Amino acid sequence: MINFIIILLYFIISILIFTINSPIPFMVLWLFIITINIILKNRFYKIIKFNLKFALFFVSLIFVINLFYIEIKDNLITCFRLITIANITYVLSTYLNTDRLTKGLMILLMPLKLFKVDTESITISINLAINFLPILLKEITEIRYSLTSKGVREYSLKSFYYSIKVLIPKLFKRVNEINYSLISKGYNT
Repeated sequence: MINFIIILLYFIISILIFTINSPIPFMVLWLFIITINIILKNRFYKIIKFNLKFALFFVSLIFVINLFYIEIKDNLITCFRLITIANITYVLSTYLNTDRLTKGLMILLMPLKLFKVDTESITISINLAINFLPILLKEITEIRYSLTSKGVREYSLKSFYYSIKVLIPKLFKRVNEINYSLISKGYNT
């Protein structure tokens, strides 16, 4: 039940982040994030590393793209919201492993059973997608190292072409393996 409450709280906070326009609720939200990190005993150097490694790259990319479309003030607010949502997601990921997430999603999706929706399939699909991301990142890293060792420059068009050429068949192979595994366990795919 606690997993359900945490996931529901995450969705509510995520919606609030993009609807609040005043800076005071953002400060309260950041105090809440810091408090949860202290309660969960998350190391702050890991949070800073996460922000520098993932969130900063993503947010700076969004900032550059948005420079062409919206004013700088609105662009900075959007970037601040994205950093906030990334940090809340990081806190959620440190607490909920895939088993807890699956149990929480099953409870959250339970009202859909009234409409005869197969919530177990939805939960399994979400769980597989979450578990598939580290596999995908590992494959991309291996391909990048392989291409670099063969003298192909990183971030070039040639590197992108070869990465896609190698990655797509590997992904289809992995998806087929997962599909066969689910069929052998009796799930309808």
